[in-house]
Amino acid sequence: MTIIYKILVTVSFFFFLYPISVAGLSANYSFVLFPVVYILATGKIKIPNQESLMFICLFTLIFAIASIYQYEYYDRGFRRGISFVIFMSIFSYMFIPIDKKMVEAFKISIVSVSLYFSVHSIYLFFMHGGSGLGLEQAKNLVGSQRVGFIYLLAIWLAYYYVGQKKWHLVFKYTILLILVAGLLLTYSRSSIISLIGSFGIFTLYNCLKWIARPNLKLLGKGLVSIMAVTLLIWLTYLIIPRVFTFFELRLFEYISDHSAVIADLTNPLSSGGTRIVILGKIFDFITQNPFTGSGFLGVWILSETLSGSAHNQLADVLFRTGILGFGAYIYLIFRMLQFLYLNERALFWGLTGLLIYGTLHETFKESQGGFVLAFLLGMMNQSLIGKNRFAQESVSNDFSVTDRSYSLGIKSNYIPT
Repeated sequence: MTIIYKILVTVSFFFFLYPISVAGLSANYSFVLFPVVYILATGKIKIPNQESLMFICLFTLIFAIASIYQYEYYDRGFRRGISFVIFMSIFSYMFIPIDKKMVEAFKISIVSVSLYFSVHSIYLFFMHGGSGLGLEQAKNLVGSQRVGFIYLLAIWLAYYYVGQKKWHLVFKYTILLILVAGLLLTYSRSSIISLIGSFGIFTLYNCLKWIARPNLKLLGKGLVSIMAVTLLIWLTYLIIPRVFTFFELRLFEYISDHSAVIADLTNPLSSGGTRIVILGKIFDFITQNPFTGSGFLGVWILSETLSGSAHNQLADVLFRTGILGFGAYIYLIFRMLQFLYLNERALFWGLTGLLIYGTLHETFKESQGGFVLAFLLGMMNQSLIGKNRFAQESVSNDFSVTDRSYSLGIKSNYIPT
């Protein structure tokens, strides 16, 4: 039954991470059904910690106030309500217990969906001619930003994987090779910047750690890791050399040319310039609506065509929730980083890369990103309620009083944590 349960949960999570778009908008928010089904099946609901309840009340208050006083958007009331429900879905997994089997299923599903899309991208790349494709042609046929930030989580999970047998090491680096190739084939500069940024911070952190407490074993592991990563990059280059040319031209040469960077940022029609213009409009709007923002409406309300994107996860939250909501959101992210650093180091570094990615594109706003954030917040909430490290699981067949779990009066078989 445990195996069947884990398989069912893994398959469900895989589906939740699968990006589905309708008219260009992310639409697969089915992950909110999992807590509902779980609560109905077990007859129990877990009450979030007081801190989380306070933030839930704050965001609800922002929605209520904005809905009342922003009379010019009364005709957008339905869409405001939908946006609010989608935003609040990040708290949905706080109402159920997150056990070890769920966490394992979550990790497996992240790696599995990333492998699926990576293999699919590799297949498309070679089916359309491989290195014979032009750079723009390859980007249009193969490139995608839908799951680039999910790849970052998968790469870190694979990197931290420690097998018990020798062939597990081959398995690990084979998975990493496929994932890195898939990430490169997104043709997304944001993905590469995020990968380099997270590994750069990781390397700097370990160097400072070694300087503070010199350790030959740690130094040896670091050197082996550097050699393995170098070999991995070399093998990826042998398989898809043309992709490296794309990033050399579009990213590294671009960054090294200061005049090109300035020209891009000052051109309102370019990629960088458009982001600057949108940020300016967001800040202007916030100065007029500092406490509520747009009340969960998107930046599309600033466009005559009623379309558009903030191209920045933090800017999107600031626009939707105002200064107070933005502060609460940042605080939640900070607490989540603290929790993951102490308990799930692979997810910590993966989230670091995801946050870097979020400065260039939306992440948690997308359905797959929303599921990731909801689950991680659920993990953190579990730890805060239990007042112990998340890795220490309860041996009880029911929630204790300190777990703040209450029966709904529905008789059913309860799945123990």
